[in-house]
Amino acid sequence: MMRLPDPDQRLLKDLLEGEKVYPLYSVRAKWPIDIDYDVSDYGDPWFAGLPRGQIWNSAGWTEMPKQPRPLPEIIEETTKTWWPKYKYKGVSRGEPVIVAEFVRWEVWSITWFSHWTHDIGFDDQQVLRSFDRFVDRMKELNRREGSLVDGLGPEPYCLMGAEDRFRWYGRTTGHPNDEQTDPPCRCPACKKRGVVTVGH
Repeated sequence: MMRLPDPDQRLLKDLLEGEKVYPLYSVRAKWPIDIDYDVSDYGDPWFAGLPRGQIWNSAGWTEMPKQPRPLPEIIEETTKTWWPKYKYKGVSRGEPVIVAEFVRWEVWSITWFSHWTHDIGFDDQQVLRSFDRFVDRMKELNRREGSLVDGLGPEPYCLMGAEDRFRWYGRTTGHPNDEQTDPPCRCPACKKRGVVTVGH
């Protein structure tokens, strides 16, 4: 993920009055699993340091607490709470390697085809203006800091379709199969978490 200066520099001057920035962290985990297929077509990182018949599996996400957290604390919590629920029983052949790092100060955090931020009392239009500015900021960073060749290749920040405003929506209860509503999402699940979400 891209890095931005601390909030007292370039980032804050671009924010709407009243917006709050939070520490954004990247968390990545990898663990060995058994395989029964040929890995000769895979690059070295997929099985580096593992015996024949195993390959690395992985997952990654972002976290955006209200206050900064020590990286060892994030790793310890992930190991104790996320891993026992996530690991493939009978498949995993070792404990995970978990890495956490501070990314930047930010207003919005990404999840699967949606972004969320902490609910600080903004009305719907304020939330949508905030998200609109975030999308524009990320698009500009992708243009300025990306390494695309002829428009091909990964962007530094994947917006997962949020560039298209017509895709923005909410949900009635927060379940992926629920009826979509006008954005932003203020379903019971979001309210319980104290967040507001924009699906896309």
